[in-house]
Amino acid sequence: MVEIFVTDVTNESSAKHVLKELHTIFKDYSANFDLEDCDRILRVESSSAICHRSIIELLEKMQVNAAIYQEQQYK
Repeated sequence: MVEIFVTDVTNESSAKHVLKELHTIFKDYSANFDLEDCDRILRVESSSAICHRSIIELLEKMQVNAAIYQEQQYK
């Protein structure tokens, strides 16, 4: 499973902090950022279902805005 999020993370330091928290709480998830993309994409992979709501709630607690990437919005 793969879930893609649009975020407002703008720098490598913040991205590393977010990834550390994600990997601590969601041990089965593999995540990375593409900060060069205009939407500052967070990509999360897992062999099982991904709880996007829990990820967004964690990011909000970290004062990071995030939403599920919906391709049809960007066409």
